[in-house]
Amino acid sequence: MNNNLPQIISSHQAYKISSSNEYILVDTRNNKSIYNSGSPKGSFRCEYDKDLKVFLSKITEFNTENKKMVFFFDNFEHDTNQMDPFDSLVSFFPDKSQNYYRVADGVEGNDNGNGWIANGYPMEFLEIDLSA
Repeated sequence: MNNNLPQIISSHQAYKISSSNEYILVDTRNNKSIYNSGSPKGSFRCEYDKDLKVFLSKITEFNTENKKMVFFFDNFEHDTNQMDPFDSLVSFFPDKSQNYYRVADGVEGNDNGNGWIANGYPMEFLEIDLSA
């Protein structure tokens, strides 16, 4: 379908490809973020794990058909000493990274754009226990 997508895409582009069978939307945000705002409709829930091997193992479990993956990450503060989660994923797994895409403006929006919610794209709300 869209073989020429850049690795960093907008929520508009993510929405356009969300109904394609070639892509899987993956919401990697933490429970509190999802509890407060919901999750993009149809996305898989897989909280980001700083241990990239663990994270890759988790996403491989539900991507049995090796589809292209579109990730929604928590808004990331670049002024910390942490490496950006998407950059980490791409750099540690370069052989798989051509099938990974990051939604720059994410779910809630940031300096890169309005985000999935503000653009009016469908959301679903999950029951999440925040007591843990």
